Order: sequence, then C-alpha cells, then structure tokens
Amino acid sequence: MRSTIALGEKRMEGNYRRILAAGDIWLTNSKTGSIYAAGDIDIKSSVVKKLRLAGDFDGDSVVIGSGKVVGDIDLKGICKADRMVVFGDVNCEYLECICLRHGSPKGKNTRNSRISGFYKATTFESTMPVIVSFDYEFENMIISSSLRASTELVCTKFYGLGKISSPAINADTVFLLANNGTKIGEITGSKVTVSTKFKLDKAFRSIPKTLRIDGAISDESIIDIDAISADKVTIEYVKATSVSGIDVEIGDLSIVEEVTYQNSLTISDKAIVGRVVKQ
Repeated sequence: MRSTIALGEKRMEGNYRRILAAGDIWLTNSKTGSIYAAGDIDIKSSVVKKLRLAGDFDGDSVVIGSGKVVGDIDLKGICKADRMVVFGDVNCEYLECICLRHGSPKGKNTRNSRISGFYKATTFESTMPVIVSFDYEFENMIISSSLRASTELVCTKFYGLGKISSPAINADTVFLLANNGTKIGEITGSKVTVSTKFKLDKAFRSIPKTLRIDGAISDESIIDIDAISADKVTIEYVKATSVSGIDVEIGDLSIVEEVTYQNSLTISDKAIVGRVVKQ
C-alpha cells in the first residue's frame, strides 16, 4: 500500500498505508492504515486503523481502530470503532465501540457538547459536561465531569466522579463522589457506595478505558438521594429519605429518615437516622 500527502481539497479512493492531509479530503472504499489530518474529512465505506483529526468528521458505514477527533462528528449507517475519543458535538445513527470517550484527559473543556443518536459501548467515559438525551447501551459509565439526565441511567457499573443529576440510577455497582450539585431520585443496585474519596479497586481496574484515573477526592458536600436500595450500602455525606439493604453502613454527616436492613447495620456517631427497621 502507498502513502500520500494531500494538500488542499482532495478526493481519494483505494488503499493507503498512511495519509497526511492539510485541507479537506473525501475518502471512499478504502482500507487505510493511518490518517493524520488538519481539516474536515468525509469517509464512506472504509476501514481506518488509526485516525487523528483536527477538524470535523463526516462518515458513512466506517470502521475505525483508534480514533481521536478534535471537532464535530456526524456518522450515518452502522459505524464501529475500538476506541473513539471526541472533543466536539456528536451525532451518530449507530456507533458501536469498546471505549467511547467524550472530552480530553484533563477535562479542561467546560462547554456542553451536543450528543445525539445511538451508541453502544463497553465503556463510556466523559470528562466534559454531558446531557444524556441520546439512546445508548453502555456496560460501564465513568463520569469525571457533570452529567444531567431526564430519565433513568442504566448500565452495569456506574462511577460518578463529578456532579450527577438524574431521577434514577440502576446498575449492579454504583459509586458516587459526594460533590456539590449531585442529586439523585433513586438508586437501585447490588453495591452502592457514596464517599468523599475514590480509591481504585479490582473491579474498576478491570474495566476497559482510555483514561488513567489514580483516585479522586470530592468537595465534601452533602448530596441529596431520595431512596437507596441495594444488597450492600455504604454511604457518607448523604441526605436521604430511605436506605435499605442486606448490609448497611451509614457514615459521617449522613441524614436518613428511615433505614431498613436484613443482616448488619453500622451507624456513625456523626450521622442522624430517624427510624431503623430490621427485616
């Protein structure tokens, strides 16, 4: 396969080992090893192993190995990627990834990007403010910035390390940092933890991801969660109406109207619990 340098506008077809582009390009029916480009790109019916783009990306029925786009994305048809990192607005009819990240590693961009369409990923990571108004199937969600949702958030493992606002979270594992502005209506899961510190455990390390997270500390705000129901509940800095579980630990600066437990219950001296019910 050949390599090429594209300057200005250029229409391309066929297979390439590497494309270096400064300007807008249109690529069709191609198998390409890598593309490094500054400018807008339109790719159709092609496979690209590595894409590094400063510009907007329009695609139709494309497969990307590793993609990083500093710009907006608009994808049509069934599109797939192993790892895709996006720094702008995203609209996809169907995008399936192993890892899908929204934002830079340091999360410096604070604007709300628009995300629409359907997304399927093993792991969704976000370091930019995100509004969940799109359809998705995520196994894992790692949210380092703010997230707002108007409907229930559903996945297998949910890690809210920023400000989270949602009427409900339904996941086997739920971890929330006690950050100012976090407000949840109801949390249902197997293991629910709310803490002022996030420490990596084996379960988190096993998740495929693009970000390196060594841990996190909250701003130690008391957060509002109306109801929590899980097998194992460990919380601090939470104001709740009801908490129920098999094993329950109510930590410092928690205010709970009613706690229901089956096996064990621990209540901190710095917590307030109105009523305790043992099932």
